[in-house]
Order: sequence, then structure tokens, then C-alpha cells
Amino acid sequence: MWFRKAAEQGYAPASLQLARMYRLGDGRDLGRDPAQSLMWFRKAAEQGSSAAAFDLGRRYEIGEGVPLDLAQALGWYRKAAADKTYWLADASAIAVRSLEARLAVPVRP
Repeated sequence: MWFRKAAEQGYAPASLQLARMYRLGDGRDLGRDPAQSLMWFRKAAEQGSSAAAFDLGRRYEIGEGVPLDLAQALGWYRKAAADKTYWLADASAIAVRSLEARLAVPVRP
């Protein structure tokens, strides 16, 4: 599968696609595997994927496949919000403000 080869070579879009495939199971080659999904989402986010960072933020915010951790969620949402070219940057910024309020974190200027 070319997604895996490209992801293993550090190509963020492939890592993100592989994460999504493991999250839901692609119906052909991959079964649903939450642990593999999380690993590939994390790799994609660390490789610069804002979409993966947003997804990780959401997972930590609601505790999907990971322990509920609002501080972790905030960190991932901040990463996604910092990318102004990301189509969900505004949604990420709203999530940041919401979590900062819930955690009583001082708002940055």
C-alpha cells in the first residue's frame, strides 16, 4: 500500500490518510485499529499536518481512544489554529478560546 510507504518516509498527507483509514477501517486492506490510527495521526501532526493536529485535539477533548486530557487538546488545537492556511483554523481558534476558558488559562494577546 503506497500510503504506508509514503507515511513511513515522512510524507504528512499519507500519514494523515493512513490514520483515517485505520480510524474507520478501509474495508479492503485495513481493519479498524484505534491504536494505529492514533499513532499515525500523531505522526502526521508532528510532520506538520494541521488537520491531524485538529483531530488529535478533538480526540483529547472528548476522550476518544485516549484519556480525556483538556491540556493536551488545547496544545493540539493551538497547533492547528496557528496554521492560517488550514480551512479549520477558525474552528481551531474557537476551540482554543473555549478550552482556555474551561481550564482558566490566561488568554495570550
